[in-house]
Amino acid sequence: MKKVFIISLLVSGLAMLSFTNYKNKPIEQSNQAAIQVPANVQVALDKSCTMCHNDASKNLKGKTKLSFDKLLSADGYPSPKKMAKFLEIADEVKNNSMPPKGFLEKNPDKALTETEKSAIIAWAQSEAKKLGAK
Repeated sequence: MKKVFIISLLVSGLAMLSFTNYKNKPIEQSNQAAIQVPANVQVALDKSCTMCHNDASKNLKGKTKLSFDKLLSADGYPSPKKMAKFLEIADEVKNNSMPPKGFLEKNPDKALTETEKSAIIAWAQSEAKKLGAK
């Protein structure tokens, strides 16, 4: 009788220990670092992009499509999404889709120069490659 009692205590204890370890597993932390932005690129982004593409923007469409706050932070978008966003930034700027024409008609001073476009494209492509883009 004592053996049955001891065995059932051991089994119960092991079951509780297993359950406790499962419940207390740490959430997998991101090993991503915050993205560093060269000064010339940051100036261009601040001039033409971040007013619509940030978490506090009133432009719901812009901040939903891309948030530089999430893109540049270590705990923002997951790596595969970051890579896709960087590739999209490079394509949008290269194709003159961003900033949009309607925005530039109202704010011609926000247009990117060719030098700024080249800098943003090179930076975005470089960051995408660091995240695994080919």
